Amino acid sequence: MLNDTDFIFLLSPPLRGPTVEWGKMQYNSIPCDVDPDHNGQSIIVPPYEFVARKKNSAADFMWSWTRDILIGDKAVDILRGNDVSGYRLADANLKSGAGIPPPGHYSVLRPTGWGGLARPESGIHLDEGPCPGCGRVHYSGLKEPSLLFDPDQWDGSDVFMIWPLPLFTFATARVRDIVVENNIMGVEFTPLREMEPSDGYTPGRLSLWMDELRAAELSREYGIP
Repeated sequence: MLNDTDFIFLLSPPLRGPTVEWGKMQYNSIPCDVDPDHNGQSIIVPPYEFVARKKNSAADFMWSWTRDILIGDKAVDILRGNDVSGYRLADANLKSGAGIPPPGHYSVLRPTGWGGLARPESGIHLDEGPCPGCGRVHYSGLKEPSLLFDPDQWDGSDVFMIWPLPLFTFATARVRDIVVENNIMGVEFTPLREMEPSDGYTPGRLSLWMDELRAAELSREYGIP
C-alpha cells in the first residue's frame, strides 16, 4: 500500500486562525418529524456571503470557523494553469467588517474529487442512523489519523474529500508544491498523521456536498446511507 503520509495532506488555515465569518446566508431546511432532538439538515442557498474579520486580512486563501475555503483569483489562475483537478468554485460575496472591501474577487472552493471512505482502522464507522425522518447519520470519531486514507478508493484527483469528512479538504503533494513555488499565501498542508482526533461526525447526505448524480452513484457503490 502507498504511504499516504508522504503524499496526502489536509488543507488547513494558518496558525492565526480563521479570517472570515459567515454573513447573511439563506438556508433550505429539512425538518425531522421523527426525532425532535434532530435539527434536520440545512442546505445553504447561494450566493455565499462572508465578512472579513480583520481590515487587512486578505490572503490568497481565507478561512471560516467551519473550514469554508475562500480562494482569490490569483490562486485560482495558478491552479487552473497547472491543471489541478478535483474542485469546483462558487461565487462568494466577501465584505470587510471595517467597511472597506478586500482587494480582488474570491470564490468558495469545494472538493469534488473522491478519496473514498475513511478506513475503519482510523476509528471512523457509522454508529447511528440513518434516521427515517431526516436522514441524519452519525459516525464515530477519528482516532488514528495516519490510517484514514485508502489509496485504493481514491479517484486520483489532486483535491478531494474523504467520507464522512466533507468539511475537510485534502490535496496531494503536487498541489502543495504548486502552492509553495508560486508563493500562494493563507494555506498550510498538514500531514494526515498530524490531524487532530475527533469525537464524531454528522455529515448529512452525500448529495449535500456534491452533484446529486455523482452522489447517488457513489452512495450505491460504497453503501453510503
